[in-house]
Amino acid sequence: MSAKKTKKAQPINKGVKFLFAVFAIMILFSGSISSNQALSLAETQVGSIVSAQGLIATATNISFESGIYKVTLEIGHVDHPHQSTEIYLTNDGELMIVGTVYEIGTGSVESSRVEFELDGTELSIGDPNAPVTVVEFSDFQCPFCRRFYTDTIQDLKTNYIDTGKVYFVYKHFPLSFHPAAQKSAESVECANEQGKWVELHDKLFDEQGKEGQGTVQYTTNDIKTWASEIVDDASAFNTCLDSSKYASKVASDMAEGQSLGVSGTPASFVNGILVSGAQPYATFKNLVDSELSE
Repeated sequence: MSAKKTKKAQPINKGVKFLFAVFAIMILFSGSISSNQALSLAETQVGSIVSAQGLIATATNISFESGIYKVTLEIGHVDHPHQSTEIYLTNDGELMIVGTVYEIGTGSVESSRVEFELDGTELSIGDPNAPVTVVEFSDFQCPFCRRFYTDTIQDLKTNYIDTGKVYFVYKHFPLSFHPAAQKSAESVECANEQGKWVELHDKLFDEQGKEGQGTVQYTTNDIKTWASEIVDDASAFNTCLDSSKYASKVASDMAEGQSLGVSGTPASFVNGILVSGAQPYATFKNLVDSELSE
């Protein structure tokens, strides 16, 4: 699963035909927010981001399920047809606007790429020589990251990673308000010592998915219990986790993400192009196919 050679994203500043990203952001509130507040906040926050590109955002619909608001927005130029996108807001005092990538048409924006130097020590699956590299920054206690895992990564793995078209790299971005996120990140590194990082990665998200809502609270002991079902040497795993052996590696990943403009999770880079938020599989399919056609 690990890479053995240096892998770079495609050259920086290669033209992108159709991308415009709305970055995922977080705003803290005290208490819950109403549906009217959610509509207003979604429209205001996204509108403030896209206005610099001469675009407007109008909220058109809202629904509420499992502690999360889903708001539909129409985004586009005043004199061009708008396109629909969906964002998500939690009602527990934390607001996360999940970004999107979409085609603007005549108002399309050229997007710069970033470049990753991958030396084979990263958590990774797939062929390091694949034509497309996807680097994800994620938080194991983030409900949007869990949604990305269930709705996007599984299909990406089946159709692109397993077929040698995509090389996937996982990087840590534990958010401070998720108390178990840091140890979860370290635990996956400890599992990697026994060749089981993918299995524990999946287990962490699967266990939280059983709750079916919001941010799931769990402890380091829970992580150890889950890992004991996966790793060959549970004692060695526990010693590794208790020692905070990989705390610095997790911090390094997070610092790298911040330097690249990551402010929320999940945030993914497809050949260096930022795709912010828990985007559906179709978004990644379109972008990966575009990269493969170059």
